[in-house]
Amino acid sequence: MLGPLLVAATTYVGVGAYVRNLQEYVPPVTVPITVPRQSPPVASIASPTPTPVPTLPATVQLQVPFISQAPLRVWDPVTQDTCEESSLLMVHAFVRGLDVGSPAVQDATVRALAKRVEDLGYALDMTVEEVGELAAKDYGLTPMIVDNPSVEDLKRLLAGGEAVIIPAAGKLLKNPNFTNGGPDYHMLVLTGYVGDNFVTNDPGTRLGERFVYPVDRLMSAIRDWNGSRPIEQGARRVLVLR
Repeated sequence: MLGPLLVAATTYVGVGAYVRNLQEYVPPVTVPITVPRQSPPVASIASPTPTPVPTLPATVQLQVPFISQAPLRVWDPVTQDTCEESSLLMVHAFVRGLDVGSPAVQDATVRALAKRVEDLGYALDMTVEEVGELAAKDYGLTPMIVDNPSVEDLKRLLAGGEAVIIPAAGKLLKNPNFTNGGPDYHMLVLTGYVGDNFVTNDPGTRLGERFVYPVDRLMSAIRDWNGSRPIEQGARRVLVLR
């Protein structure tokens, strides 16, 4: 009987530390102790904390240089249709930190780009996609088109330092400085916001630098060029260049 007793005692010593948490005192026994299997503790997992959305600044104004589509105030068959070229040149200068030069230099640059557009086979009226292609091809910029932007989308782009090229149904802008109610199709640059207003560089008028449009009016006017259909049916999209 001595052999089994020694085995039992050894077994007891091996499990003694394990069962000490179950009872304060275990008397000597002559048979092995069977300890019930215990389920491992379940770790408590805290609910993930939502990442807070950064609050938009009350006002934003980017320092985008202004270039009119007719820098010398000469509205001829070329400059009547260079709002796309002027918008691209403004954003290019902003992104690259370039000086746009005197009005005479600006005029020569706008006309040279208009000739380049013609040589590439683009129409007088350009979609945001075409402007993005030209920006990538000639200036090495990376275009990003945003479809159906909300007011908050545009404000967040501005707050992030992004100037936004806006295609628009020109007459819906109701700019008092436009002749005959403005062009059917127009393009301008969004540079900031304050209160319920967007701030733009509108190349369609010599008074277009930091021209303010009510948010609702500008949002309703966003329309990309769609060829022969009424411009009011154009897609709602805007262009960012990086």
